Amino acid sequence: MKILIYSDCMSIGPEHLKPGEKYGEILQQKYKKAEVVVMGYSGQTTTEGLATIDEAKKQNADIVILGWGVNDALPRGLRRETRAKIIRSMYTLRLGQQLRLAARSLFLNPLEYAMLKLRKPYFYLRSEDTRANFVSMIEGLKLSGTKKIIVLSIAPVLNYRFVHANDYIQQYNEVLKDLWKLNNVTFLDIYAGFEQHGFEKCLDTDLFHYSALGHTIAAEKIITEIDSYINVPQGK
Repeated sequence: MKILIYSDCMSIGPEHLKPGEKYGEILQQKYKKAEVVVMGYSGQTTTEGLATIDEAKKQNADIVILGWGVNDALPRGLRRETRAKIIRSMYTLRLGQQLRLAARSLFLNPLEYAMLKLRKPYFYLRSEDTRANFVSMIEGLKLSGTKKIIVLSIAPVLNYRFVHANDYIQQYNEVLKDLWKLNNVTFLDIYAGFEQHGFEKCLDTDLFHYSALGHTIAAEKIITEIDSYINVPQGK
């Protein structure tokens, strides 16, 4: 059995977690005879996910876990192009890593927060575009022979610069829930799992990425679903 996790940064961050704490690693420990492959992309939306779906299809995985959407759904104070230009200027000025991090923390993030308080939010993608991208990814995976597709809900975010983030995230999650109507697709509500245990405990110190507990909760939900799938005789 081959399991592919195809996702944004939530499957690969944060970097400081100990080996074995991320949910892909937990799955590998659980299914020792299986191959678990993680293809995680930081800062990307479902549009980028769809653009690289052929790379995911080449894995020929039996089970694919799709963990996209947070970058689509977050309310922003700056357009994506504007934020990218500011970040590129940091490299043009040849700022070192520590200075770039400081500039983000002390200038860029507060600027985005302030702009979000002053105007309506920008979104990298509309929810209907997010859904369309998921549908295209799912259809492509099914045509490539994937037997089981699991869609993870977008998890909550408490980082201050995304004002009222979870209201918007839940709106996007409502759209994603409808994907269960597509054949062989399961929706797992990671958001509800985090809510049950407390958002802050499930998020890292940046209040954005999964904490070790958050990864454990995601893994437990995925394992329950996979166990149910592999223990049910085919055709039933």
